[in-house]
Amino acid sequence: MSQQKSAAWKRAHRAADVIDEARQLAVPRVSIRQAAKLAGMSDAWWAASVRGERKIAPGQSIDVVPPDDTLVRMARAVGVEQQVRELLDMPAASNESQAPAANPRVAALVAELEDLLERLRAEVGPPPGRSINAAIAEAIITDGEQERRSRNAG
Repeated sequence: MSQQKSAAWKRAHRAADVIDEARQLAVPRVSIRQAAKLAGMSDAWWAASVRGERKIAPGQSIDVVPPDDTLVRMARAVGVEQQVRELLDMPAASNESQAPAANPRVAALVAELEDLLERLRAEVGPPPGRSINAAIAEAIITDGEQERRSRNAG
């Protein structure tokens, strides 16, 4: 890897620094894995995009310059899309493209629920003749109803 970084690398890396700082400062903290999942990418590509390099062999790496749209997806996942768009001199996003999980707390909850769903699918599988989403919704409603009943009884 050369010591001289291109202007494109420096521009992308400034945006990646903002993205990674937002991820780390989110309360509750959002892991790289959770953020990558929300952005629709692998955690390895997320990490390489933030680092600005990808290891190709022991002691060897190449520069990584993620495309602007990738950086915007990453920024949206941790709630700093507008700041990154400004850094990249991109137009503001329309309301339709805003992810509902732009709030880092919501993003963390969505990622946690997706992880739980994956584990549930791996452990149990879907009930016969019913979708896994219906079973999860029923379990959540049932747990909530039981909690409500116990509060009312006490």
